[in-house]
Amino acid sequence: MTNGQRRKFEMFLRVRDFFTARAATFPADSMAGTLFAALLAIISQLEQLSADKVSVLGDEGQARNVKGDARDFLDGLLQDIADITASLAYEISGLEDKFRMPRSRSVQNLIAAGRAFATDAPQYKAQFINAGLDGTFINDLIEATDELEAAYSSTDTTTQKRVGTNATFVPLFKDGIVIVNRLNPIIRKKFRGNAADFAAWVFASHIERPPKKKDNGGNDEGGNTAPNS
Repeated sequence: MTNGQRRKFEMFLRVRDFFTARAATFPADSMAGTLFAALLAIISQLEQLSADKVSVLGDEGQARNVKGDARDFLDGLLQDIADITASLAYEISGLEDKFRMPRSRSVQNLIAAGRAFATDAPQYKAQFINAGLDGTFINDLIEATDELEAAYSSTDTTTQKRVGTNATFVPLFKDGIVIVNRLNPIIRKKFRGNAADFAAWVFASHIERPPKKKDNGGNDEGGNTAPNS
């Protein structure tokens, strides 16, 4: 949730508490009872989405860690090949052009370099091994490239899930605000002669204002709450 959504959600929870304490006052078949029931259903959906988002964020963080490790490993393999190439180039003309590290070490560029190196390396395998690379360096390179590509795809998928989860919040908050606005005149009229319940509703249905920026003197520029009217 964004900060603004979080403040609305906190308001929904206060309204739920207000209703729970007075549920007998609002029959299920009354307009207010129906509206409260609809709001409770929205709150339940928001709570589930919040839990889902926490899970998605955890998956996204894990995917990013895996991608970082895979990227570093592939980058190291490519650099080893490029370094050996610099030595072999004295014997094999033009070799450095085939195994040149990309200027930008982006994930996409490293994957492309991994594919290109793996394609060109077999014909020089004996020379590379003789110069100090492991006998499995080509297979290692292919596997490292595949792992980075898979990790990159996984990160992209979890990011899309997070963005999708955020998007599902929007209509729920919109509908919830409409419900509270519809309840507002009903509740105010019902408790007009009951100062305690009236004040409880005003408190429950207000939305906190975002914190104000401090002026040059270090003072807040305004209050921090706004009653829902």
